Amino acid sequence: QCPNFTMGGGKLGAAGLVFDGVDDVVNLSDNNILDMGTTDFTYGAWFKTASTGFMNIIEKGAWTGTEKGYASNIGTPSAGEVSCIIVTTTTSQARTTNADLHDDNWHHLVCVFDRGGGTITMYIDGTETLKGTITSPTTNIDNTQPLYVGANPPESNAYFNGTIDEFAIWNISLTSEIIAKHSGYGIDKS
Repeated sequence: QCPNFTMGGGKLGAAGLVFDGVDDVVNLSDNNILDMGTTDFTYGAWFKTASTGFMNIIEKGAWTGTEKGYASNIGTPSAGEVSCIIVTTTTSQARTTNADLHDDNWHHLVCVFDRGGGTITMYIDGTETLKGTITSPTTNIDNTQPLYVGANPPESNAYFNGTIDEFAIWNISLTSEIIAKHSGYGIDKS
């Protein structure tokens, strides 16, 4: 199922994708451009939800905890908490906020993976929230899985219930200045 594309429903611009929490997902077929190998990378999205369940925002591989990849979800370990996740070995490495973000307000999530520096940095609404180390930071995380936005069908309970807007991924570590700019103006105007 595709999420609803609603005019006026996005955070920035004219539209956003509304996910029903039941079966909506954006499936970007596996493509080398979505594999981050051993390089630095960043991804981000605006999201809005009032649901307290476990939901994926994005995921490429990483869903079994043994397949290399990256992901972000909300509702784990507690309702409203958001995670930035990388799986470089058989262990999932996550940085998780202790903020409650299932408040039905828009939030801008950015996860920066500085592989050379061995760190994960999370930004919420343009502000650095967490920073931590990555074990085996230069391990190749390429995989053959699709990139899912709003769910990961192998995890039937992980469908997003809310709106996601302006999802983007870069094969570099964005600076805090660029992230703050995106948080305030969106990707189209920065």
